[in-house]
Amino acid sequence: MSMSPESVGTHYVRSITYGGELIASLRLKANNREEREMIKAAVSANLQLTGTFDLNANGSFDKLRKDLAGMYNEDIKVMATKMPSSPPQTVEELMKLVADYPKEISTINGGKGKALKAELYPLSSLKADFPNYLPNSAVNSLLNDVETKYDDIRTVMHEIYSWNTKRPEADDEDEERINDMYDSLTKAQKAFNRAISDLDVSINGKVDQFKEAFEAYGTGKNNSPNRYQRWFWKLRHEITKEPIVWEKPDGSGDVFINWGSNTCPTSQTAPEVQLLYSGRAAGTLFKSWAGGRNLECMKLEDPKLSKAISPQPKPANLDAVEYRTLIEPDKSRPIPCAACLVPETVSVRTLYARKSCPKNWKIQYSGLTMADSGSNVDGNFICLNKGVFQLPTESEAGAHNARLNPVWMSCEKCDGEKIVPCVVCSYENKAEMF
Repeated sequence: MSMSPESVGTHYVRSITYGGELIASLRLKANNREEREMIKAAVSANLQLTGTFDLNANGSFDKLRKDLAGMYNEDIKVMATKMPSSPPQTVEELMKLVADYPKEISTINGGKGKALKAELYPLSSLKADFPNYLPNSAVNSLLNDVETKYDDIRTVMHEIYSWNTKRPEADDEDEERINDMYDSLTKAQKAFNRAISDLDVSINGKVDQFKEAFEAYGTGKNNSPNRYQRWFWKLRHEITKEPIVWEKPDGSGDVFINWGSNTCPTSQTAPEVQLLYSGRAAGTLFKSWAGGRNLECMKLEDPKLSKAISPQPKPANLDAVEYRTLIEPDKSRPIPCAACLVPETVSVRTLYARKSCPKNWKIQYSGLTMADSGSNVDGNFICLNKGVFQLPTESEAGAHNARLNPVWMSCEKCDGEKIVPCVVCSYENKAEMF
């Protein structure tokens, strides 16, 4: 008996990846601040400060350990699909664990290991009468904030539990302060757990499904980055006099697309932005029933294309996307674009319905919100650089190419409908501790 498309669901599991994962961290903990600076300098000269590296590479790490003997303690932590019976206490034990780990995984599930990743594919790709899965862009835009706040809660919950079991007894006033923080932390954790367990990212998902969790985390001045981490460090320092050590994470950099320009913005507020490549905006064809939701900045010169597959399935097409203006709605023009790297920043974000960046953020460029209003494929918004409207370029597209139009928005305080402005901002990460 066959089931109706509505009762089957939206996706099927196309493939499952089996195996094992092993993640290990090695920290060199200094005995005092002076030796800490010496260790930092030595590590910087011999190894990269963060990321991955080979412990056997050129003997650099072995030499480093000999040069810094007695100045530090090694702190090794391991997370793995199959945890070792005895966690490694030395670098030598860690290296042996890494070398032997494939053999350990081969003992699980007949040599396949555990399921690590499942590839989901829409049922509508197999049969047209199955409903299309439409993701909820509004809910998806909240998930980065959800992850950041939830990580803060989980990290501090672990740290405060460990600290609370070892600290000396405090007076009644300090005990009350500790209990107040723990109660707030527990309330926030429960609220996030409920929201995550009921998470609905489909098109029917409510935008306010994290409202209770966000309110429990903190509103107003209490809604600051790493709120609980800062609160705990300050409380711990005041009660047990433990030092507050905070190093501003520079960030590894972030990439954004400058839609509407083939160069990267340079100004007094953004002088260090680097051009990776330039090209033209491309996306799904006009009136297509399938294809990518996003736009891509495609290089014009020397594109790298693979050979056609035989037999050839029905492909999704990618072609130039152009923009139109309200002044000349019958004409369209190509969209130049540039991939730009902002080094040593934590994040780059596009903010819609804004003309300026928040405090501690740098403006990269400002423009108008654009979207394809005629396609059958649910597409993303982009922020089109306002400088593009000064370019004297002519259309190169055909009748099947998608065209972007300005996005309009109605609001309570607006005088009728207005075109939505936008701004692209990078985070400077200069927030104060307290």
